[in-house]
Amino acid sequence: MENSKYLKNIPSVDKILNFPEIVELSGKTNRMILISVIREELDKFRNLIVNQKQEVEVSDIIRGIQHKIHKLKSSTLTKVINATGTVVHTNLGRSPLGLKVLENMVNIASGYSNLEFDLSKGTRGKRDHHIGELLKYLTGAEDVVIVNNNAAAVLLTLHSLARGKEVIISRGELVEIGGSFRMPEIFSASGAVMVEVGTTNKTHLYDYQQAVNENTAMIIKVHKSNYSIQGFSKEVSVKQLVNLSLQSNLPLLYDIGSGYLYPTADQYLNLEPDVKTAIEEGVDIVSFSGDKLLGGPQSGIIVGKQKYLKVLKKAPLKRALRVGKLTISALTSTLSFYSGNEADLENIPIKQMFKQTREQLEKRAGLFKQQLKKYDIDSEIVSSKARAGGGALPGKEVESIAVKLVEPSTGEKLADKIFADLLKLDVPVVGFIRKGELMFDVYTLSDEQTAYIAEQLSILIK
Repeated sequence: MENSKYLKNIPSVDKILNFPEIVELSGKTNRMILISVIREELDKFRNLIVNQKQEVEVSDIIRGIQHKIHKLKSSTLTKVINATGTVVHTNLGRSPLGLKVLENMVNIASGYSNLEFDLSKGTRGKRDHHIGELLKYLTGAEDVVIVNNNAAAVLLTLHSLARGKEVIISRGELVEIGGSFRMPEIFSASGAVMVEVGTTNKTHLYDYQQAVNENTAMIIKVHKSNYSIQGFSKEVSVKQLVNLSLQSNLPLLYDIGSGYLYPTADQYLNLEPDVKTAIEEGVDIVSFSGDKLLGGPQSGIIVGKQKYLKVLKKAPLKRALRVGKLTISALTSTLSFYSGNEADLENIPIKQMFKQTREQLEKRAGLFKQQLKKYDIDSEIVSSKARAGGGALPGKEVESIAVKLVEPSTGEKLADKIFADLLKLDVPVVGFIRKGELMFDVYTLSDEQTAYIAEQLSILIK
């Protein structure tokens, strides 16, 4: 009986719409969305009354509606500050884009563009053409295809060239790409038949040779970009597989993944295989990501021999996996810096990070410590390890520096609480906890960002 009384006190949708707070909200909100939210909230509170025997105030309903509308209007995707020391951080959006790249994207996206229009002929054109010519020169490849990520690049290649046929792959290269997407699942989706050879730790050339038969359509090599096998292990080199593919008249697909474009003087990055060298060694098709070591937007790039890539371009699946004008404008801008000199590469944020010297890191850490001291926050400069991340240089670390918050002498442990509170900021800060202590690696921070972190910590630590 009491429940009935409480239920009767719940106002109708029409009455809710006449409350001053909702009238104000209705002037800023799509009416269809507003009414749907009101109905959802009323149902929620009715269930509270029936199931939990809980009395409900009208003010609770109003606040619930206001909160839900605010949440719907607020983007859940937001800028964050990366203080983890991981440069290509998959969970934080991988490679950040430079300001000049963003300016070009705004310029292209704010109006119409020649995305699929050939200005020299006045007829319809191809969107891959905007990227293709430059990548041909940078990699030495005959042709280029762009799709939305590297998993899509592998899927399109297998589907277009090996559907219903066998593709040979080493058991040691059955990688999990991330988010539980695994190479066997991509094979299954493509319609190609995966033929595993060798063992997890050792695969020999004769394993591939023995697997080749009349139903074999391709050989694939997958770079182990996010893990390494050490100790009693062996893998077949790219050159050996190129020779086998030529002898067997089969295309060789090399999934490099990390997107390191060509060799440079950087001894750290040169530990990764690069696209240009693979093409020079005779690989038929190379696929890689645009948003890892290349430093561009999320995309899957396929380069290689024209006779194979023209098949990919005509495949119906290619249209389903193609990229839009924003990706193409960001990718063309990023690649344009590779066509210049070393100074031009500084427009790519991750290139700047990888070139940092010990002196620069020490200077930034010292400045950060001073900024914290200004707010009477104790800190300590400690050694740290930065990483390439994002499926590149697995197990390889770069000497870096972190600033560690010193806990108060009261014995109260604040690291976990402050870490969580930093994630709730308008511009969240992602640090890391090591041995129960909160740290900020300066490898992935700018001087402006350390100032912001110090200011926010002064508010959180009272």
